[in-house]
This record gives sequence, structure tokens and C-alpha cells, in this order.
Amino acid sequence: MPARTSRTPLRLRLVRHGQSRWNAAGLLQGQTAHVGLTDLGHRQAWALAEHLTGHAVDALVTSDLARAVQTADAVAAITGLAARRDRRLREQCHGVFEGRPVAALADPTAPVAGGESLADVCDRTESLLRSCLRGQPRDVVLVTHGETIRAALTVLCGRTPETIPPNGSVTTVTIIDHVVAVRTVVPDLDRYRLVDGPPRRVVGSRHDGSGGSRCESDAVPPL
Repeated sequence: MPARTSRTPLRLRLVRHGQSRWNAAGLLQGQTAHVGLTDLGHRQAWALAEHLTGHAVDALVTSDLARAVQTADAVAAITGLAARRDRRLREQCHGVFEGRPVAALADPTAPVAGGESLADVCDRTESLLRSCLRGQPRDVVLVTHGETIRAALTVLCGRTPETIPPNGSVTTVTIIDHVVAVRTVVPDLDRYRLVDGPPRRVVGSRHDGSGGSRCESDAVPPL
């Protein structure tokens, strides 16, 4: 990662959208634009949005695909931040495989007809990350997709994660100089049930997440 000129950290909060209808059906979505969230997905979106209110987030950027936009809408409603859409946060394009069962795509990192490879996603994700590093906000929420989060972590840490985070999770990347710390949290859904309109909070709060990790990264050269 590019070196920071001060000890003030940059935090990138990589949000994977809530469960979509095609997630529930086991279908490859890629850049299919219209697929929205399930009831569970909406609950996940509101739970993670409330989780983010416990942090000093100062910018919100989202993929322009419906499932991410609906998740970002919940974050915007609770935090008061305006969501800016950016196509660079789109999911990996799966070309002719979109709409087919997930099992039909043997290697999601490889290029397919009409689609992208993981390396392609890394290229456009790196462009976005560089713009975040040059910007003034120091705590940025990026609402995006599983393979795009994998690509971002590949760029930031110099190695590709074996798995992608679950729907409704928040992966926080803290960057100081060349040190990158990564932690994924899945906010608790027990607080939320669907009523008329947005999900409503019903009980107390807790957050359950994985342990953090650190990595030294030279994946992105200094600007």
C-alpha cells in the first residue's frame, strides 16, 4: 500500500450486500443489475447499517447494482451519509454464466466468455482504492460484492483470500504506512424483524465477528 504521511489511519469498510434473491436461489449474479434483496437481505442491510453508526464513517460509496444500492440505502438512512454510486465496485462479470447455477462455474477467478477474470476486477478495484487514498475522508464505507471484496483484499494485502465474506458482513481494512490490518464482522440479526417498511430493532445488541489479521503489503506502489 502507499505509505501514509502521518499516523492517521485510513479505514475502508468493505460491505458485502445483504442476501439477494439470486443468492437464495444459488444463481450466479455477476453484473446482472436488477436482482434485489430478500427479506433476510433487508434485515442484514439494516443490521450492518446500525453497526456502522458506532464508527466515525465519513463517506459512503456503493456499486450501482440493485442489491448493493438497496443495502447502501439502509446505511444512508441510518448514518445520514449520501451514497455515491461507482461502477468500479460492481461484482465480477460472469458473462454467459450469469443466471446459471453457481456450480456451473468451476473456477470463478478465471475469465469466461463475455466476462471478467479476478485479475480484471483487481485492476478496476485498484483504481478505486487509489482514489480513496488520495481523498480527504479517512473512514469510507464501500458497499460492494463478494468477488470485488476478494479483489480489494488481493490488492491491499498482496495475496488472494481463499473465501469471500458472507452476505451482510463488514470487512474493515485499516491502513497505516505499509501495515494493513483486516477484520470481518457479521452484525447480529436477532435484533431485527420485518414489519411494514424497514426492518425494526426489537432487542439488545451484540456483534459476532472473526478475528483480525495483519499483513505487510507492497501490492500497490507509493503514489
